[in-house]
Amino acid sequence: AGVKKVGARDLSRSVSLLFASVDEASAALDAIRVKELVFNQRIGGALRVSAIRGRSDRTLEARIRGRVLGALWRALAPTVAKPPADAQVRGSLGTNGGTGTIFIKTDEEAFELFQVRLGTKRVDGSYPVDVVPVLENLAGIGIDAATAGAITKEVEEGETKT
Repeated sequence: AGVKKVGARDLSRSVSLLFASVDEASAALDAIRVKELVFNQRIGGALRVSAIRGRSDRTLEARIRGRVLGALWRALAPTVAKPPADAQVRGSLGTNGGTGTIFIKTDEEAFELFQVRLGTKRVDGSYPVDVVPVLENLAGIGIDAATAGAITKEVEEGETKT
């Protein structure tokens, strides 16, 4: 009851369920954790019985934020790997999915480069994405405002197509 869609990939390993609502998903997850549920599968003439374990997946918001952070990473990685001669900050990239930030970390500190903000959920179920550059910190790694704007535009436009 409440299962909207079942997706399967190699049934011996995983099955995913998409529920119509968060409440139904939570109730099902609670039931899976409390009860001993099994999945029966006939392979050839033998019956294979597998325990059903449940775990919740990332939220839609977390998935969107992760895709945008990944796109930012791909855009910034070449500059961070081979910084221009005038770069004042050198280090490695890092992300924080919870806060929606991508940063460069040195031995001493971290400098936020972009922040990913999601707007209010639209009627069609999508979310507007706002990518906010931290220009002062981007300048420190050799990225000027025009380049930061181009990265922001490319990432935001790419996200609206997914």
